[in-house]
Amino acid sequence: MTNLQNYILSCVDGEGYGKELNTDQEKILFVLDCFNSEYLHNNNMRQYIKDPAKVLGEWLSGLPSSINIVFYNFDILNMAVLFDLIPANATEEEEDNFLNGWFKLIASNILEMKNLELV
Repeated sequence: MTNLQNYILSCVDGEGYGKELNTDQEKILFVLDCFNSEYLHNNNMRQYIKDPAKVLGEWLSGLPSSINIVFYNFDILNMAVLFDLIPANATEEEEDNFLNGWFKLIASNILEMKNLELV
């Protein structure tokens, strides 16, 4: 499991939902259940079939209370450097590209963890 995936798991929070989440499997299933119930209606389902990470990323960009990932550009870029996702001396264009893909990156990792039979 990558540092980013460990970070994602550490951000999952079931407290506001009255859920105690003890395993990685419970955390991923909880986030995906919240996504399904809060966002995955008919119109989004058509898009989800085409690009699941894009639709899940859109939901994440709305800052759902079930997962508390960083969302300020400064914090995202610091995390990207910390996890070696971009170089410390990244250009402004590289930073912008990374920021534009942040929520989809998180979504892709959530889906990857699900597919790794973590759940």
